[in-house]
Amino acid sequence: MRPPSPADRSPAPSFRERVRQAPATWALIGSFVAVFLLSALDPDALLVQRFAKVNEAIREGEVWRLVTASFLHGGLAHLAFNSMALASVGPSIELLYGRPKFLLVFLAGGAVGMAASVAFVPQPSVGASAGIFALFGALLGFAVRARRRLTPQARRLILQDVGWVVALNVGLGLMSGFIDNAAHLGGLAGGVLFGLLLRERPLPALRAGPPPGREPPLEA
Repeated sequence: MRPPSPADRSPAPSFRERVRQAPATWALIGSFVAVFLLSALDPDALLVQRFAKVNEAIREGEVWRLVTASFLHGGLAHLAFNSMALASVGPSIELLYGRPKFLLVFLAGGAVGMAASVAFVPQPSVGASAGIFALFGALLGFAVRARRRLTPQARRLILQDVGWVVALNVGLGLMSGFIDNAAHLGGLAGGVLFGLLLRERPLPALRAGPPPGREPPLEA
């Protein structure tokens, strides 16, 4: 049997096709970029002042900051890392659960992560990585709940991918003073809960599908 030639391989999907397959993921990334550009045009940092995770403001009733902080980023590198991470894991979760549940996991799971940050981190925080960790947590919860329906290889790859991302980011957080591990781990825990409770769409083709990529999210 001859080895497959390049002509036998399916072409990589175009950017337009990737957007069509996961519109909510790319809409979130677009919103991150738009908010970042608005922030760059805001010399008084009013967006950060009004929408970042600030413990005192949240405790006084501005609970929307638990959600809005996920759309702010501390710099171009922070934005790029989080956008790559979301582009990596987002389409898998959006395909698995559908757009409404995907957005629920990202927004509510991210809010759980920011709430954990309020409890344990006194400094202000911004960034989408709490919600991104919630997506990884949902994938982990799904692997646990659907363990009898997944192939051993698929389950092992999911667990390895999530474990690698968590270990790397916790390690980076311990070595640096600008990564909010409480938000990451809180988002992960919230995502695991969603993964255990939510029901996925009937997509048997996902049983042997590859896990998301390994780009780690960072949070300033």
